[in-house]
Parts: sequence; structure tokens; C-alpha cells
Amino acid sequence: MSEQDIVRLIKEGSVDEFLDCLDFAPVGVIDLIKKFSVSIPLYDMQKRAALKKKTGFDVDAALWLCSLSVKGVVGHGNDVVG
Repeated sequence: MSEQDIVRLIKEGSVDEFLDCLDFAPVGVIDLIKKFSVSIPLYDMQKRAALKKKTGFDVDAALWLCSLSVKGVVGHGNDVVG
């Protein structure tokens, strides 16, 4: 599965396609799904829930931490400051 395929899956793929990918894709693809789920981001709440259930990765928490980092609230050691 290419990076373009993963982006399409995140943006346009059905929940069933997403679940199949989570069930059968190799670890490297799952890592890219996590990465792109934050950078694109992944808006579909069913897909977010499925990703969290299958991998433990919480897109909501990752996006929240990214927003703190952009605002300068998270320090270099990833401790919330201020």
C-alpha cells in the first residue's frame, strides 16, 4: 500500500476499508496511518475510534498535543508548562 493509497483511505475510504486495512496491513502501514491521521487530519470519528481500538493510538489526543506545541505550551520534554 502506497502513501497515496493511505491518504485516499483516510480522506475518502469507507469505514469497512479502513477496518480491513487495520486488520491486515503490516506494521509500517499502520505507522503511516497514525502519522497521516494527525497531519491530514483524520476527520471521520468512526475511523478515529477504530484506530484507537485496534492500536491504542488516540488521534484526538495527538491533535490536542500538536495544538499545544504550536501554541508554545508544550516544552522540549513534552511536559505541559505555563
